[in-house]
Amino acid sequence: MLRFLSNLSANLVALFIFFFVIPVLGFIFMVFFAVQSVMTSVGQKNVETFKPGGALVYDLGTNIVEGTSQTGSVSALFTNGVSLSVYDICARISSVSGGDGQSVLFIHGSFDNAYDPPSFAQISEIRAQIERFKSLGGKVFAYLEYPSLRDYYLASAADRVILNPQSTMEFKGLSATSPYFGNALKKYGVDVQVVKSGEFKNFGEMFTSDKMSAEDKVHLEGILKAIWNSIVERISISRGIPIETLNSIAQNGALFTAQDAIKMGLVDDAMFEDEILDLMANTVGSSGDTFLQNSIFSIDVQQPKSAPKVAVVYMRGNIVGCGDMNTISAEYYAPLFREIRRDKNIRAVVIRVDSGGGSAFASEAIRREIELTAQEMPVVASFGGIAASGAYWFGCAAEEIIVTPQTITGSIGVFGLAFSAEKLAGDFGITFDGVKTAPFADIGTIARPMSEQEVAKLQSLIDVVYGDFVRLVSNSRKMSVEEARALANGRIYSAGQAMNLRLADKIGGLGDAITSAAEKAGLTSFAVDQYPKYDPFKELFKEFMPPGQYAFELPREVRSVKDTLAVLAQFNERSKIYARMPFDLRFE
Repeated sequence: MLRFLSNLSANLVALFIFFFVIPVLGFIFMVFFAVQSVMTSVGQKNVETFKPGGALVYDLGTNIVEGTSQTGSVSALFTNGVSLSVYDICARISSVSGGDGQSVLFIHGSFDNAYDPPSFAQISEIRAQIERFKSLGGKVFAYLEYPSLRDYYLASAADRVILNPQSTMEFKGLSATSPYFGNALKKYGVDVQVVKSGEFKNFGEMFTSDKMSAEDKVHLEGILKAIWNSIVERISISRGIPIETLNSIAQNGALFTAQDAIKMGLVDDAMFEDEILDLMANTVGSSGDTFLQNSIFSIDVQQPKSAPKVAVVYMRGNIVGCGDMNTISAEYYAPLFREIRRDKNIRAVVIRVDSGGGSAFASEAIRREIELTAQEMPVVASFGGIAASGAYWFGCAAEEIIVTPQTITGSIGVFGLAFSAEKLAGDFGITFDGVKTAPFADIGTIARPMSEQEVAKLQSLIDVVYGDFVRLVSNSRKMSVEEARALANGRIYSAGQAMNLRLADKIGGLGDAITSAAEKAGLTSFAVDQYPKYDPFKELFKEFMPPGQYAFELPREVRSVKDTLAVLAQFNERSKIYARMPFDLRFE
């Protein structure tokens, strides 16, 4: 009998290996080599050998990520091509400034062609690098076709801005929108209860209302104007156009022709593509049918070998307990900071934050690890487009906070959400019933709304978490608890407001944060090491079997809806307590 079972088991194992393991491994190897072959062909036009001379070409359609660059990874094939971080774009421009005969930068394309358009904060950092390039004697040309405000904001830093004669141009100010689910949830019978600490902590209104409150509109309008003013100020300096004139154009013009743009001084010339190619060939020399040029991907930024390191840790997305690399997951980032502390070559850390917040529990778990890291080496925070609520919770553990002129931060407050599907189920004839051993055994169930006693329990927990948040801000920002509490009302702040309120220390970009961290560590020569690291094999499985995601590009409008629904799906923390911005904003 034992021999029979032994033979049966051996045969089953053999069949499993023959019919499942071998085919799966064969498929994986075929896919891997196919992807490598395609990536090689994709890379031919993006990753090329740098040739001294000519113009450095930067295509605005290049994907910009708040993360490590992906110039040859498997995932690049499925996310609309390769991508570069803001740091790598700036480093590549900087590395050729005044050297190797490379003194001309040519900008073309549109941010709208990228998978996700960059934030104005990211654009500002690249723009500042272009201005440094010019200050070192470099010449910058920008060629635009149907430019958006984002495109023009960057291109306006060029010495010469050229528009296609058949192209229109927009200069229409900024808008910010946020989705509201109140009507939809009521329609489908989903009840939402919101408990909060912080006078203006109004994130729950997304689920209970169909529009933004008048008070929130006034508050948000002030933030939007601050961002707009920072953009107009830089354009005014670069183009020599008074701020009042630029505001008048936005108010009365908005959309206009290339010839009108020239008359207004927004651009310098109107040229067709063949004419701009001739202009560049006369400037830097010709190469075949085009001008002598190098793609930004051809630049190999050299770092000192065996030098101490400054670690840049990118933290982007919703803050959750468990999640993928598109979120700020405590499950991933807590061990990462422990790993960084163990690395003796790392002497300083910069956390690059772009998040509207999320789970209060996860925010504290990450903050604790950043605090422990700061006890062993300098930690500087670089805030991107948004670094608010839970993101500020762990960001304030850094000894210095640097914000861009377009950063939104603050939103210091806490709220809790409870959903009930009792009416929804009832509409289909479904009811709930059961037993329990204690009055609060089923607290938080979706079978019914919370009782007054349960709401009081949740409120007491939220008040405790809110008090912890206030004390953290007080201790880290060297202010009294009363001062911190006055700021901890859920309001969001512009960069200028954050500076005035002592919630931030300096205006600058990621490069400034890296320089500051190195100086604090006493480093004169160092290498930059960027995290998270990507594993190509893990990416292969992730991209072919994406849980709830889409491997191939979706239209931006569809992705907007998908991303909003993804935010809803992330309200699944067991604690039901969140530190998040009151809006899920999109700037246009």
